Amino acid sequence: MPTLNANCDQGRVANRPIVALTLSAFVAIAAVRVTDPLLPQLAREFATTPTSASIVSTSAMLAYGVCQVGYGPLGERHGKYTVVTAATLLGAAFMLASAFVQSLEILAVLRLAVGAMAAAVVPLSIAYIADGTAYEARQKVLAHFLSGQILGMLAAQALGGVGADFIGWRGVFGALGAIYTGVGFILWCELRSSRVVERRVPEFRLSLAIVRYLALVQLGPVHRVLVLVGAEGFLLYGAQTFVGAFLKNNLGMSYSGLGLVLACFGISGLAYTVLAPYIVRRLGERGMMFFGGLLMCAGFSICSLATVAWSVSVAMASSGFGFYLMHNTLQTRATQMAPSERGLGMSMFSSIYFVGQAGGVATCALMIDVFGYGVVFGVVALALLALGSGGVKLFGHNNLAEGAHAANLSDRS
Repeated sequence: MPTLNANCDQGRVANRPIVALTLSAFVAIAAVRVTDPLLPQLAREFATTPTSASIVSTSAMLAYGVCQVGYGPLGERHGKYTVVTAATLLGAAFMLASAFVQSLEILAVLRLAVGAMAAAVVPLSIAYIADGTAYEARQKVLAHFLSGQILGMLAAQALGGVGADFIGWRGVFGALGAIYTGVGFILWCELRSSRVVERRVPEFRLSLAIVRYLALVQLGPVHRVLVLVGAEGFLLYGAQTFVGAFLKNNLGMSYSGLGLVLACFGISGLAYTVLAPYIVRRLGERGMMFFGGLLMCAGFSICSLATVAWSVSVAMASSGFGFYLMHNTLQTRATQMAPSERGLGMSMFSSIYFVGQAGGVATCALMIDVFGYGVVFGVVALALLALGSGGVKLFGHNNLAEGAHAANLSDRS
């Protein structure tokens, strides 16, 4: 397998390895998010409440976030594609094992392991793609890669809900584990081919990674991106995790029905990937931040007042499109936080994002027990609007100056 020097970029990454990475993103995100529509069934299985059963979601997201910082150095030293392949194969094994557990506590531990393995996929894949793609073209390429994450989310919501009615949560975990295994094999085959060109830093050490991380967080543009993406994960996914439980407990929907309603989030995300080139030209980064916050606010405002299920479908579609407007913008900015070591930069970005999600789920679980679903959804709606508006101010100009500024990280550290 060819290896690139750490200081040179490819002209263009091959297409088939990116397709395999997209499939890996699909199964990784599906594995992390599949429990969202299953919380009511898991609560019944283990004789607890949906908010208590949410530990299986919190543990996966927490591990996903915390482990990001370790995968950055591993990817730099051993090769990003190599690490993604190994993590995918291990994640498949843990996902399959989850289908056979007999207690909520053991399931939470296995979900922790699933999240830890899934953590490698998205940041290192983005870094691998960014190594061979010019910044000007990167947002369009990443939008296509984003489709794997969106479809993974869609599958987790739709198939998780429908599967709960027909094959139960154990069958859902087993089926997803089998797909996970197949994707791991595809990655392994690509890794052995000449199409994968790794960029390695053989002398990269953990102590060096710590120095790089500390240098990275001292940059003003990095602060802004990390604060925004952490708040985005905390607010959006903290509330969205419980939309399925709200539909089941308050509106009396079937698991199949709530799965299809939640899938509207991912369907609108797919619409974004199709429209992304036009949207980027028309709105620019600041416009995408503002309208992203506005659409997510509208979605959760509808959820807070919903008395019929169809309105929640509209809410999920609005929230999904708004999320991808905002998140793809933040994700693209993050690729320029440390161009010479994108594995580290993207690992930090994803770590903050998913730690924010875990914190949001835990916080919303407590708030729902006290105030109910409607109040929590309403508060989150207002906070998301403020986030989008604040992001416009923090981002400043619609140009690449901040990315160019961040590119000096290596020299300064």
